[in-house]
Amino acid sequence: MDLKGPSACLPIISLRACDEISTPPYQRRAMVTEHFPHFTFIGDAQNRGLAYGETLRDRIHTTFEVYHERLFAKSRLTENDFIARAQHVRSIIMNFNRQLTQELDAIAEASEMPGWQIYLLNARTEILNAKIDECTTVCFPQSALLGQTWDWFEGFEELTILVTYERPDGNKILTFTEPGMLAKIGLNSAGVGVCLNYLNHRHTLDGLPVHILARTILECPSVAGARRSIKHAGFGKSSHFLIADVANNALSIEFVGASAETVEPYNAAYLHTNHCISLDAPAQVTEENSSTARRLARARALLGNTDERTFSALKQILADTHGADFAINNPFHPSATFPGERIGSCGTFIMDLTRREMHVRKGPGEAHPFAIYAID
Repeated sequence: MDLKGPSACLPIISLRACDEISTPPYQRRAMVTEHFPHFTFIGDAQNRGLAYGETLRDRIHTTFEVYHERLFAKSRLTENDFIARAQHVRSIIMNFNRQLTQELDAIAEASEMPGWQIYLLNARTEILNAKIDECTTVCFPQSALLGQTWDWFEGFEELTILVTYERPDGNKILTFTEPGMLAKIGLNSAGVGVCLNYLNHRHTLDGLPVHILARTILECPSVAGARRSIKHAGFGKSSHFLIADVANNALSIEFVGASAETVEPYNAAYLHTNHCISLDAPAQVTEENSSTARRLARARALLGNTDERTFSALKQILADTHGADFAINNPFHPSATFPGERIGSCGTFIMDLTRREMHVRKGPGEAHPFAIYAID
């Protein structure tokens, strides 16, 4: 087989090649890759949710238990506070798109979890708003390439998953996410991809949560469609979304409190870490979060070393280990924010939107090879 470009020496894992494990009304197929386990859920919102919840029941319970032990139980909020906030989030999502609540409710039912816990997982970023340096995102719009590292607790390297949704309208979504969440990093069969960065800023809980908005973006046919959805999603979050499509369009947008500001490209690319860089957004770089400034500076320096805006150039940026605990591709190390925890790059994700492929490498460094997942 003669393949050109980054796919030439790597196996392509077709979603249609997944082994069928059962054929209930909400047919689902699952496979475990060499790296992150991969599951496919087919049908309407309720059937996808039922399949998701049943198949991933144990992982969803474990995910909630991990967050409860490490974050929720250490928060100033009581359980009643969390329940009230989760119920409020549900009402926001329902007012935006009732099918999303139908899917989340079905996940809760099939996983045998209280509904508020599923909504809490999907809104944990907004509800906790914990200070942490995480991911580095990169986009080369003229090459329709998009990617990032995803940094979080070490244990999530083994807990996180890849999910494909196949909708009745024919649209397919491939996303890397945490069990119980609808989406995070991903692309769809229309050639739209999304990456994200956490930003630390005070905000009210009055907009669509980050992970729900990511899923909404992945239901859009283009960057223009994503812009329209974002206009109706409200604020109430502090995060950056980097969105691109196969037609070489891109959008870099920072949600900070009650505002949303767009970021201009830098040297024919978009680069972002965990602080605001749009002209109208508040500055956030301090001694405590200087990692984000160092990573951005390093990414810009690497970008400046070449005129190429290719898969190889993007991969080189995301694989960079320069700077010890401030590296773009960060080894697991003690967290300054969460004593006793280790944080690092749980995975690297590069999307070739033209080929409808996601290249995935598990863990920090280069110990594991990339696997390729193709939406056919």
